[in-house]
Amino acid sequence: MAKSQTCSWLLAAGLVLAIASVACGGGSSKSKATPTDTVPTEVPQPTAVPTPVVTGSHVNGTVGIGYEADIPSGWHLRPNVVTAPNFKVDGFFKTNPDPAKPDAPQISIAVGCEPPDSPPDALDVVLDKKVKALTQLRREDIKSESHAAVDGHPASQVDYIFRLRQGTPVPDQPPTAKNLALSRREIVFISDACIWSVALSVPNGPLGEDAGVLEQFLTTLKVRS
Repeated sequence: MAKSQTCSWLLAAGLVLAIASVACGGGSSKSKATPTDTVPTEVPQPTAVPTPVVTGSHVNGTVGIGYEADIPSGWHLRPNVVTAPNFKVDGFFKTNPDPAKPDAPQISIAVGCEPPDSPPDALDVVLDKKVKALTQLRREDIKSESHAAVDGHPASQVDYIFRLRQGTPVPDQPPTAKNLALSRREIVFISDACIWSVALSVPNGPLGEDAGVLEQFLTTLKVRS
């Protein structure tokens, strides 16, 4: 993977997961095929993607992305939210507390792995590339700082606002899925096998108490070396 592409999959995954958290309350982000009048032809089937094994609240993803963690209370796992040749993401979604609004945007934590460059970049270089990419993508209120180590690996933290817009926002109009602001906190660290991204997304509000959920999740996270 070219050095200029470092973190590109991580940023793309943030978009995909954000869309997934908006559509159908964290339902599948995969598009449905449109019926046509053409005669269907046989096509090769994609290779099956390994799915993490869940025992109680514990996720063993060593057969998938390559991590283990405990699912926060009141959250659920959606494995393989993003599957690409060089990048994979599992999504953890907070259960919507209001049954009357099943399609409301959901709070989520994304766990993603991207193979590092060869030779691998140092963490500060990866962080610098990420901040520059976020700036180019016009993310707002970007702040980066060091973070406590994750599973023994030095880590950094990036906070920013990610706006999903469609058309021109109407003044004083309540935020909707077409005009959604996601507060995001992304923790980045590197193992021999992966550039890891663990990102919390909170729709239309501050990170609040869910920042603590993210920190607790990180204490349970074990990654492949």
